[in-house]
Amino acid sequence: MSLVERVVEAIKQPDPVKHCEYYRHKGCASVDGFWCLMNECDVLIEYRDELERYKKIKKLSEASRKKVK
Repeated sequence: MSLVERVVEAIKQPDPVKHCEYYRHKGCASVDGFWCLMNECDVLIEYRDELERYKKIKKLSEASRKKVK
């Protein structure tokens, strides 16, 4: 498949940025639009890891507050 054919095919696909969690929550992203491979995206992987760490910390914090009361 030639480069032109790849570009035309990519344009026909929905823009992955609209479905990117990082883009939706942060409002900006380090992505290449139609060329983005979300399952391999380092920015998105780091964001998801950070989100999980935040949720764990929040859960521990809430549990410790309940013990104090």
